[in-house]
Amino acid sequence: RAERPDAADAVTLQIAPDDCELLSDLAGVYLHEGRNGLAIQTARAALAVDAKHDPSAYTLAIALAANGETDEARFLLLELTQGLRGQALAQRFSDLHAHALVELQKLAAATV
Repeated sequence: RAERPDAADAVTLQIAPDDCELLSDLAGVYLHEGRNGLAIQTARAALAVDAKHDPSAYTLAIALAANGETDEARFLLLELTQGLRGQALAQRFSDLHAHALVELQKLAAATV
């Protein structure tokens, strides 16, 4: 059975479907609640608005990992922590960068 947003969330999504920050925050709430399917769906919607929105990419990666979709999660975490994007993330959101590195290590340890 597919997860559905709560009524208030559905109204919010109808009012502001292109608000990347709102979508990202809502995806984070769903992740915190353990509603990984909705977290994935909502984080993907945020990334459709802004493909380089790092908090949404992080939330998507964590929700994917929680759902056992580790290949895509690892790919996203590598994108967030490596190269120019990783450097920019470390400068702007050092805590998020650190968390992404930890999650990447967890995924690597789980595959050994």
